[in-house]
Amino acid sequence: MTQSPATFAQQVNQLSANRQWVGIRIGGGIFQPNVPRTFATVQPNVMTNLALMAKQGLQIDTLGIAGDVLSQIGAAVPGLTIVMDHFAGKPTTFDVEDSWKTDMLAASGYAGIHVKVSDVHKLSSQVVTGSPAGLNQFQPVADPAHYAPTLEFLWRTFGEDRLIFGTNSPVSDAAGIFVDSIDLQIDILESFLSEQYSGGRDKVMYQNALRVYGPRK
Repeated sequence: MTQSPATFAQQVNQLSANRQWVGIRIGGGIFQPNVPRTFATVQPNVMTNLALMAKQGLQIDTLGIAGDVLSQIGAAVPGLTIVMDHFAGKPTTFDVEDSWKTDMLAASGYAGIHVKVSDVHKLSSQVVTGSPAGLNQFQPVADPAHYAPTLEFLWRTFGEDRLIFGTNSPVSDAAGIFVDSIDLQIDILESFLSEQYSGGRDKVMYQNALRVYGPRK
């Protein structure tokens, strides 16, 4: 993403030969080193290269980039589709932290930002192990009610069109001892979505993913 625009365009053209290629994941590497990660410290060339992604109908998944920065990027690159992976960096607790809520509210200001609700069972890590989720295995909490406050906040903030169910398999198994981590995540989301209207359930569980990640025409 930090390559010269000419080099980046060449790489995009090569990858675009495969219609199933729909985008890339970016992270902290888009920022200048050893400075706070803000919109002002995004490295040269990144915005130009993102504009090319948007022009060609490609999307970006993100990890480790704050929602307020992504909202500013979206405003500067209209039409860019962004997916914030794994609950958008939320700490792995059942709390709905004020700092995370503030960042999600900032992210929601750009209509092209989506949140992938994947690894939902890892939100139980702090309660079960006393520490954030990592590669340590543990028995996740199965009761969907504990996850509902986080899911409710995201539902209210982004709506049914901007939430995307995911599993993060096989990494999800790191928090899935004695349980099928995929089935557990499906159960948690289905329990929450059953309280919403059925059209919203279908969008979150598969239709939004088809729209964002479906093969290009």
